[in-house]
Amino acid sequence: MIVNNTSKAPIDCKIKTQLFNSKEEMVGETDFNKMPVLSLQPGISQFNAEDIYPLDAIKLFGNSLSSMLKTGRIPEDNYRICTDLLDPVKGTPLTQSPQCKMFSIIAFQAPVLLTPREDEIIPETGIRAVMFRWTPVTPSSNVLVTYRFQVWEVLDGQTKADACRYNQPIVEKDFRGILQTQWPVDFALPGVVVSDAIGSATSASERDKGDKLPNSVVNKLMYVWSVTPYDDQDRKLVIEGYGMAEPFGFSIKHIDNGTIVNDDITVELQQPPRNQLSLDDLWNFKLTNLTNDPIPVSLSGTISVVAGAVITGVARIIVEGTSSSFSLPPGTIHFTVGDTETPAELGPIKYSSDEWRQAFERNGNAPAGDYTLCVSVLDKEGKEIGKGSVNQKITGGDACKDFKVNMVQRNKEDNGGCYDISITNNYRGIVADRPKSFRITANNANEPSIGGNTRTSKVIPPGTEAPVEPPVNVIK
Repeated sequence: MIVNNTSKAPIDCKIKTQLFNSKEEMVGETDFNKMPVLSLQPGISQFNAEDIYPLDAIKLFGNSLSSMLKTGRIPEDNYRICTDLLDPVKGTPLTQSPQCKMFSIIAFQAPVLLTPREDEIIPETGIRAVMFRWTPVTPSSNVLVTYRFQVWEVLDGQTKADACRYNQPIVEKDFRGILQTQWPVDFALPGVVVSDAIGSATSASERDKGDKLPNSVVNKLMYVWSVTPYDDQDRKLVIEGYGMAEPFGFSIKHIDNGTIVNDDITVELQQPPRNQLSLDDLWNFKLTNLTNDPIPVSLSGTISVVAGAVITGVARIIVEGTSSSFSLPPGTIHFTVGDTETPAELGPIKYSSDEWRQAFERNGNAPAGDYTLCVSVLDKEGKEIGKGSVNQKITGGDACKDFKVNMVQRNKEDNGGCYDISITNNYRGIVADRPKSFRITANNANEPSIGGNTRTSKVIPPGTEAPVEPPVNVIK
């Protein structure tokens, strides 16, 4: 604020400031009793925000008070600020009218990190090529935003938040108006430390210069990265939190002379729907090759019973399957049965007994029990280089309670009967868990089998009733 004292003598005054929101409601004003007395010397005097709106002399009202207490700032809105000069004793105005200006408070939202993704594993040889990408702040700023890109190492025992809060960044660089960068060339690449069996350690770069260490153990180093937006005066644009994007963690792994080590191949099995377990569920997973080169592999899949299944003479592994050898490219592929894009051909399924064959091939679902599905990735020598598993529980009662079966006998015969059957799907769960189909079976001792071609799977949407065609002949 600039004040021009046109007299030839100093004038004492107090500044009165009022703040109005877009609804013309007064949301704050200065307390006359707490405002300091200022001396206006003849000529021009200039005052900054701390003079005209000191925090210790402000009275806030309504939402502005609540917001200031919680976030340290007034809410997002368009505001009008008005100032006046008052006699320090009488409180009467010294000017003809208050002077007002408009301004806006914008609640900028932090950027969102895009790549590398949260908890992504990056080969050491590929870190230089990784592109760090993020979204801009929202809404758009009327000044060119500077994004401060930072990377921290996560030390043993630390969380990602601890690393950001307490560690010095190993990379810190500003990018004006830019939303992506590779690892900056003016910062050293992170090195993966490899320890041998007797405890000595060398960096990956030192190790590559000499012979391969025997019995080596590769350590996976953890990092976290984020960006913080600043305005053209190096002030943080985002007020909430630490003013930065939600940090993402990533790790860097060493690949020893082209040899696959540890988790360079990952397997992520998809969880089957509730109370469902079929052979298709075994071959439903994501394969990720974290190296930069294609790898010749084959697959081995098993279904094991853990507890609860009542088929006689069962072995722990009840289903085994394999695939042909194929080349697994870098990146991630989704492996499903019947997908023409899947690079492998499945071999025949082996069952531990005829009872298990019948359960899967005739009924299309495993009986009640606890199961484990497991898929292993094997190299060309048959060594396991990747593995994934998922548990699935089948509960007989839960599998049937969602369906209501109505049977009406058409006629009575000594050797059987003909029934009209309607089935209602009462399921109200989420779509992913929705029972998809049913088969007609008879589990009553007086009705050991069902005649006719009525055991074809049929889909009934939840909340609807459907007749079974044709009528069912029950053979006693």
